[in-house]
Amino acid sequence: MAPRFSPLPFLLILFAGLQGACDQAPADLTPEVAARGPRPSVERTLGDLITALTPLAADTPVGERNAWFLRRRETLDRLRAQGDVELGRRALAAYHERETAPVDVRAGLLDVAAHAVPEEVQPVLIPLIQEYGPDLGLRASACEILAETSPQAAVDVLGPILTGERNRTYPPDDRMMRAWIVAADRLEFDKSEVLARIAMDPKKNSQARQWAIKGLADVPGPRARQALESMLVDSTGNNYVRRLAAQSLLENVDRDAFCAKINEVIENEADLNFQFFLDSMLTNHCR
Repeated sequence: MAPRFSPLPFLLILFAGLQGACDQAPADLTPEVAARGPRPSVERTLGDLITALTPLAADTPVGERNAWFLRRRETLDRLRAQGDVELGRRALAAYHERETAPVDVRAGLLDVAAHAVPEEVQPVLIPLIQEYGPDLGLRASACEILAETSPQAAVDVLGPILTGERNRTYPPDDRMMRAWIVAADRLEFDKSEVLARIAMDPKKNSQARQWAIKGLADVPGPRARQALESMLVDSTGNNYVRRLAAQSLLENVDRDAFCAKINEVIENEADLNFQFFLDSMLTNHCR
């Protein structure tokens, strides 16, 4: 009678080989990557992102709303920093698929996508800024996302809108102004001329002017100083703008030059309230 064949030894050898292979990280993974474990699927990460972005009900308790805000910010910060190209493209597709989703969701999807594939998201962001129709909150977010991810495009698009004449509705001026400043800073772009023109133009939106004046505080050179000194004696009677100009001038020039200019202005100032304000600045910074 022939001996019976048993597959058990072969199965044990095969099992031992498979176990050894599973215990080893793939050769092309660094120890840091291997330690993080398997990468979550793109669809799962996208679902987590959409969940984190979806606003809570209006009657949600304050504590839960605060937790949601922190969770949303942490999720966006983490995924921006990763710059995952596959996730970015999937987020861009999800933006197009969810035309009726809340603004927070659509803006967040564009944000993550633009940090991963900025050149692919530019054709979406620029029309949002330039063309009337979409929600103003989404259009304002587009300004900020473009400034962070494609600063040159942001300067090219927002500069002419902020300094030119308007014949259509654009995103809120203060959001455009802040985005332009962010983009210009990233490019180490000379901001003085654009900021001075906006700050000194009483026909411009007041919030845009205020951000321009604040922006001049850290801009060196004679153009910024000239604009701030000119606004100290603004003839339109806008004392809030004049106060901002004085505060920005304090940061823009050396202390002796600042004190000399404030003394010069206060001697000819007719508005008692503004006199008191200037005198308090002299007391705090010059005496």
